[in-house]
Amino acid sequence: MDLQGENNSELNLAEDSRRQKRKGKDKKSSILQIEQQMSSVEIEYQNASHDLQGNDKDHHTDSPSPPEKLIAGILGVICFVLMYILVRMVLSIHDTSSAIHCGRCPPEWFTYSNNCYHISTEGKTWNESLMACASKSSNLLYIDNEEEMNFLNIFKIHPWTGLSQRNNTDSWGWTIGTTLSSELFAKTSELDKNCVYLDSNTHKFYSESCLVNRKYICKHQSHSLT
Repeated sequence: MDLQGENNSELNLAEDSRRQKRKGKDKKSSILQIEQQMSSVEIEYQNASHDLQGNDKDHHTDSPSPPEKLIAGILGVICFVLMYILVRMVLSIHDTSSAIHCGRCPPEWFTYSNNCYHISTEGKTWNESLMACASKSSNLLYIDNEEEMNFLNIFKIHPWTGLSQRNNTDSWGWTIGTTLSSELFAKTSELDKNCVYLDSNTHKFYSESCLVNRKYICKHQSHSLT
């Protein structure tokens, strides 16, 4: 009986030992699984962190830095200025297209707004210019409005005009008999002499001695020319 009891005790101890070993293995296995899960979570977190950093880099790459914004702004201003210049050039070409040679005007004359114009190639005094235009069945330049004045300024000359001071008066008028409009009177400057020329640089009328030699422009309505 004692022998059998001892054997049973040994068997029980062996069984307990195996159970403890299994429990130890199970515990180690559980710990290993937890560690693997934690490692997996850590890897996923690192991947997510890298993705976020990559997106942030892409975002910063896509977004221009302050110097790039400044350059972009300067380029925008340059483009705007170039567009403005282009529009002005187109408008100028459009205006000039109205001043084409036409069969209604003599050779070497040009027409604009139903008028014919002749620009001299030599300078003359005011009276000589007046007579030269009369010999061409025309009048020394008279200007009807500011639009015509702006057009004539394209030619960049300073010609005699048919504007002169009326005898014994302070008023100014054209040689064709009409008076200077208030619109154009604002374009006069220091008219203290008897004869007047047009300055294309300042877009104003100036008076000068009638004996000075200047180029001149003759003008006549196109339908009246033969």
